[in-house]
Amino acid sequence: MVMLNQFEKYGLCFELLNHENLELLRVWRNSDFVRNQMLYQETITPEKHLEWYRDLDKSKNFYYIVSQKGRNVGVSSIKNIEAEFGEPGFFLIDESLKETSITARVYIAMAEFYFQFLNLKHLYIHVLKSNQTALKSNLFLGYKIIPENCGEDFLYLSLEKEIFESNKRIKNLNIYLNNEK
Repeated sequence: MVMLNQFEKYGLCFELLNHENLELLRVWRNSDFVRNQMLYQETITPEKHLEWYRDLDKSKNFYYIVSQKGRNVGVSSIKNIEAEFGEPGFFLIDESLKETSITARVYIAMAEFYFQFLNLKHLYIHVLKSNQTALKSNLFLGYKIIPENCGEDFLYLSLEKEIFESNKRIKNLNIYLNNEK
């Protein structure tokens, strides 16, 4: 699968994870703000992080550093790509960014990327039950909770391409983002 090393959408720049920005990901991922929203909440050592990256199947897992106006703001990913399925993820790197439009911009840009560029048909995610912000954002996109796949601490959600593309709220947001100066 051919992957874009970098692309821009909705005022954001997405740069594919590489050896030069790998340590940034680990530092951000270990911050309390990020780590406490993840299923895996242990602190990641430099050695474990390098091992993860070395073993990562880069034909089925893509991680992007997201920036806005030259400032790093988050990390977006699509992993475990199989046939028409993939598991996206996103986190902001700083709590001060929570009350901005960045999350909406990333969610829309990446969903379009997954469905249009990668030709995926189904997305699935795991969201901690305590992470109400992520849950609300994903329900807005059209994700549905699949109760039989939920765990004790997390919800399992699924989004189909047709649902996303027919979502009127997404269409309106897309128009707004495309016309924004």
